[in-house]
Amino acid sequence: MASSSSNEKSPSPPPLSSAPSLPTSTSTTTTFLIAALGTPITTSSISVTSPTGQTLYTCALQTISKPHVTITSSATGAQVGTIIFHAFSRSMMLAVIKKDGGRDEIEISHKHVFKSGYQYKSPTLAAEVEWKSFGEGTSVLIDGSGTAVARFNNERLNAGKERTLEVVDGEGREDVVLEALVGAIAIMESRRRNAKNSIITAGVLGV
Repeated sequence: MASSSSNEKSPSPPPLSSAPSLPTSTSTTTTFLIAALGTPITTSSISVTSPTGQTLYTCALQTISKPHVTITSSATGAQVGTIIFHAFSRSMMLAVIKKDGGRDEIEISHKHVFKSGYQYKSPTLAAEVEWKSFGEGTSVLIDGSGTAVARFNNERLNAGKERTLEVVDGEGREDVVLEALVGAIAIMESRRRNAKNSIITAGVLGV
């Protein structure tokens, strides 16, 4: 069997214009603003606020010790999620801690080595779902029927710049909203860590 060329590059994601829209005619959405504090090299925390500026969640980051990200509710002080990055497999292990105390362990990973986006089995939606990339940094969470569940604008790597996450909500969908939030934070922080590693490597190699 022929092996893939070592210099093969990931294909560009489809244009943003082809991204599915959130179904707003029959549902409402919850909007989060997510910002990293610091620089791409020195980011130490992530904040999640409402559009009115109320802090909803804080995220503590660890470089070596696990979990690498711990997400805490500002209202209750309780942990609502954790994230662990696996560098060699390019996968991420998410724990989503629900209001009833239940805990969902989710591993999300690239479906193909040379393809952007992440796939995983969603406990809350009971289906295979995908965070699919469009344009320069927008990700859309698509369920098993092809319907958009969430939309995340993650095009800005600049620290302190807010990224917008919109999630289809509604009665009985609190766990879906939380799962999408933890997934979006994982994608955002994974991208930042990859950029940080590239900056450090370029500095070491003098390129």
